[in-house]
Amino acid sequence: MEPVKAGAAARSADTTSSPLVPYQRNGYAPLFLLWIIVMLGACRGEPEPRPTLAPTAAAVQTFTPLPTLSPTPSPTATLVPTETATPVLQYPTATSAPSATPPPTATSQAVGVETVIGYSVEERPLLDYRFNNGPHHIVLVGGIHGGYDWNTIALAYALIDYFRENPHEIPAAVTLHIVPSANPDGMAWVAQETEAGDFADLVSVPQAELLPGRFNANEVDLSRNWDCQWHRSSYWEEQWVSGGREPFSEPETQALRDFLVNQPANVVAFWYSGANGVFGSGCGTLFAPSVETARIYSLASGYPVYEKFDDYFIYGNAVDWLAREQIPAFMIALKSHDDTEFNANLDGLRALMAAYQ
Repeated sequence: MEPVKAGAAARSADTTSSPLVPYQRNGYAPLFLLWIIVMLGACRGEPEPRPTLAPTAAAVQTFTPLPTLSPTPSPTATLVPTETATPVLQYPTATSAPSATPPPTATSQAVGVETVIGYSVEERPLLDYRFNNGPHHIVLVGGIHGGYDWNTIALAYALIDYFRENPHEIPAAVTLHIVPSANPDGMAWVAQETEAGDFADLVSVPQAELLPGRFNANEVDLSRNWDCQWHRSSYWEEQWVSGGREPFSEPETQALRDFLVNQPANVVAFWYSGANGVFGSGCGTLFAPSVETARIYSLASGYPVYEKFDDYFIYGNAVDWLAREQIPAFMIALKSHDDTEFNANLDGLRALMAAYQ
C-alpha cells in the first residue's frame, strides 16, 4: 500500500471537518446563495403604495362634476332679462285696459242716441233715436207720408222727448228705436222752415194743400215702394200714385229696409193718420205674429184693431213686406191729421214693450 503524503492528509482532514466542502465539490454554492437572496427579498414584503400616484374611485368622482368641465356654455348678457323686458312693463294701464270701462247700463249708454241711417233724394238725413240696449228691438216709424202726415212726425218727437226724461220706463230687455221722419223731403216741401218736432203752424193748413208733401222728391209714394205685390202704380183714395221704377228704387226705402233687417227688428210699427185703427199685415196671407202684436197695441191704446187694411188694395206696402220677411209689423192710423194723440200712443207703446220684457 502506497504511503499517504502529509499534505494530502491535511487537505483530507480539512475537507471532512467543513460543511461547505460538499457544495463546493458538487457546484451548488451559487444556487445556495441565490436561494438566500430570494428568501431575504421575500421577507422584506411589498413596498408601501404612494397615495398620490395610486388612482382611487373617490378621486374620479370628485373630478368629473367640476363646473369648468361642463359642456354647457356659460350664460351671456343677451340671455339675462333686463328691466325693459320685464312683463310688468308690458301690462296695459288702467286707462287703456278694457276692464277699466264701466259696464253699459240702460241709462248711460243709450238715452235717445241719434244715428243717421240714410239720406233722402235731396240728401236730407233719416234719423234713428235709440233708447236702451236690450236684446229685443222695437221700431216705430213716423212720417213715411211726409208733410201730409205731419202729426205722426210730431208724435214721434214727443215720444223721443218723453223717453229722454223717463228712460227707466223702457224694460231692460228692450231697445226702443224711433225714426221720426221717413220722408224728410216730403216734410220739407210742406214746412221748410219748421224745426224738427215743431209743427204748430201746420195745424190750420187745409189737408188738401198738404197733399204734395205725401211723396218724396221723385214724387214716389214711399209706402208703395216695397217688394210685396209691387206695381209701378198703386191706388190711394180714388187716385193712382207712383210706386217707383222698381221695388226699393228710392234711397229712403233702401235705408229703412237695411236698417230694419240689420238690427234685426223684433217688431215694427208705422204711424199714419186719419183712419183710426191698428192694422195687421201679411204678404198674400195674414202673418199671425203681426196681428197679435197689433192687438196688444190696440187694447192699450183704444184704437180698434183689424187683421189687415182692406178699404182698398195696397201694392208694395212696407208692413206687408216685413211680414214676408217674418218680422211682425203693423200700421197705426191716428184718428185725425192734426193731433198727435200722445197719451193713447204712449199707452200702446208701453204695452208693446211690456210684451217683450
